[in-house]
Amino acid sequence: MKREDFYWLTGLIAAGILLWAREFQRTALPAADTLPLILAFPLFIMLGSPWTWKQNKTALPLLPLLACLAVAVGGELTGSGFLSALAWTGGLGVWLHSRVETPDKVRLSRLLVLTVLGFPWLVGAAGGLGWQFRESAAWVAEMVFTKAGFALTREGTLLSVQGETLFVEAACAGLGSLQAMLLAGAAAAGIELGRSRKFWFCLPFLFVAAWFANTLRVLIISAAALSAGHEFASGPFHGFTGWLVLVIVFSVCLTLFRVLGRPHVRRVIFRQPLPV
Repeated sequence: MKREDFYWLTGLIAAGILLWAREFQRTALPAADTLPLILAFPLFIMLGSPWTWKQNKTALPLLPLLACLAVAVGGELTGSGFLSALAWTGGLGVWLHSRVETPDKVRLSRLLVLTVLGFPWLVGAAGGLGWQFRESAAWVAEMVFTKAGFALTREGTLLSVQGETLFVEAACAGLGSLQAMLLAGAAAAGIELGRSRKFWFCLPFLFVAAWFANTLRVLIISAAALSAGHEFASGPFHGFTGWLVLVIVFSVCLTLFRVLGRPHVRRVIFRQPLPV
């Protein structure tokens, strides 16, 4: 790498650390929920190795850089951590495409999905995605408990069921661990589906699965609070149920990816082919 590349890489690392720290502060979730997301970056480096750098220096393309800058400005103006993460990942991708020797564009594009998911933006931003997860889960809980004959009122994410107050907050919904599931699911989809275009269709499916896991967790914990009391539902049962739901949903996703990745077309996309 040239000296200019070290400057560019240093700037990317510094901006990434500041962005990650800001989004972590915004989420106000326990560190145990969000710190696992940092694994996305060493995973990106490890799965993308070996990195072969070009000997001849070429100028970075201007238009993609301007597009990344526009997305970054949009993220700052709207307070969207998702757009900011997308802009940072775009800058990294533009630099790598210009500096890596004959990059495998399919492999690199799928690796970059991991870096987008490595920033804790789900709860705080992305067009209010975290809020939509929570409010829709509260709405489903309202429908289920109403059909079951419970006296219930709902205001946003606040439920009052039979005099028991239930608040679907970010920690209760487990949104921090949900993004870790998205990260693991994206990595699994890349490995199981190889070069298949089904990889890109599986990403929206992962978000649907994450929403389902979030809603199911809220329903189970709410039911436990109504039947066994708030103290029981907020104790060890709370964390155990959340992780059990995630494991089940992730296992279903992994099984689906393996079924879609037929043996005769499966190729591990996150690995360079061995030299002959």
